[in-house]
Order: sequence, then C-alpha cells, then structure tokens
Amino acid sequence: PEMANVGLLLFNLHLFRMNLPLCVYGLFFFFWRLCYNVGLGWLLRRQSNELLLTRKMRALLKENGRLSQFFRILLTHRMGYGYDCKKYPPAFNAWLAFRWLVDLVLGNDLAWYILFCFKCWEWPQEL
Repeated sequence: PEMANVGLLLFNLHLFRMNLPLCVYGLFFFFWRLCYNVGLGWLLRRQSNELLLTRKMRALLKENGRLSQFFRILLTHRMGYGYDCKKYPPAFNAWLAFRWLVDLVLGNDLAWYILFCFKCWEWPQEL
C-alpha cells in the first residue's frame, strides 16, 4: 500500500520530465485538488451522516475477496504485523483506511502543485 504512494510519486516525476503541454500539467493538478476538496469532503460528510465508511469496512472484512485482502494488508501495514483487524471496531479500521487515502491524495496534490509551479515558472531575462 505504501508502495502505491511511492509509485504514483515516481510516475508524477516521470510525467514532469516529459515535454507535455502546460494544460496537461494543469489538469493533473486540478484532478488532485478536486480529489482533495470534493472527494475527501464528500467521504467525510457521508461518514458523519450515514457511517458510510464504517458500513463498507464491516462488509469488506466479512468477505474473502481480493478487495478484502487488500484492506487487510493495508491495515496491517499501517499498524504493524501483529495487527488483527477483527479485534478492533470497524470504525477504527475505516479511519485507518481513510487516513491511507488522505495520505495518497495529499501527497499527490502537493506534488502536482509543486510540479505545476515549476512548469509555469520562467527565469527572468534580467536581474
């Protein structure tokens, strides 16, 4: 799970080195800023009003599919190898998964803000 963050950041650097039009970099920045402002806000609102994340986590941890395995691995990496998600309430596990998503979105939002600034910046002709 942490490798997903690192992989995305490396992909960002790869795209930065490419000579793409400036609007492409602006779209990437806009996408991550929208994920931060709208996506995370929507998730928090739904969690506060309907316990959306808690219900989804409870259902996921009862299954044995790939998505359930991914979240078990995610929670174990976040808390250490002795962590057993069945011993903790679904709300706590949902919060850990949400924190991973926040780390992913904030890291990429910051990275694209910086990369977009560098792409827009020009050295002055005279000092």
